Amino acid sequence: MNENEYIWSQNKGDEYAALYHQLVAEMCKQYTGNHDYTSAESILQKALKLEPIDDSLNEMLLDLYLQKQDKAAFVKHYKKIKTVYNDELGIELNSKMRDLYHRASKL
Repeated sequence: MNENEYIWSQNKGDEYAALYHQLVAEMCKQYTGNHDYTSAESILQKALKLEPIDDSLNEMLLDLYLQKQDKAAFVKHYKKIKTVYNDELGIELNSKMRDLYHRASKL
């Protein structure tokens, strides 16, 4: 921790990050419920710029591509995150993302 950082600010930062994540999820749910996939995708893309390895955000975007039946966008994003997770982090994608991939292969 830097000398100018405070423990309470770290806790607040985590709290605000969780609230932001919840807001993104709720907005995406609202947009997809109204079939406004473009707005939902835009919000998720912006959130992923801040947190590119967030499992939940990546799952939401992959699921959105399935709902849109946009196999090309799905495969492109899946390959991108698989590379980041495997090559840069040394971990496998979680089971939900792998399941979404198997569902997408049936499109």
